[in-house]
Amino acid sequence: MDSIPTTGPVDARIGRWLLDRLVATAVRYGHPFTVVLVRSPDTDATASRLAGVLRGADVIVDWAPGELVLLLPDTSPQGAARAAGRLRTADPDAALAAVTWNGDLAQDLIDRAAQGLGTLGVA
Repeated sequence: MDSIPTTGPVDARIGRWLLDRLVATAVRYGHPFTVVLVRSPDTDATASRLAGVLRGADVIVDWAPGELVLLLPDTSPQGAARAAGRLRTADPDAALAAVTWNGDLAQDLIDRAAQGLGTLGVA
């Protein structure tokens, strides 16, 4: 089977649906996942740079003007720290914050990530 090339970030509507599915899967099966909020004045260029260090299962979402959300399924807090390091190396000018699911609702994860942008770390 031929692979389908990535055409860029998915739109926010699909991204929100995917985030809701990750939360539901985590609740039911206990699978960890991480959400990374990225702010950049040039999200297209940033998405292109970050795509080069993400796994095939990871999703880039065009969340809002100047913002991307990265959905990293099956990613523990330790994996989130490693991923955040790779992402910072790929685009040092982008502001990013990674948060790992710990029973949060989808919007709570986004809110925690937005709060973490001040510290630029893993929350």
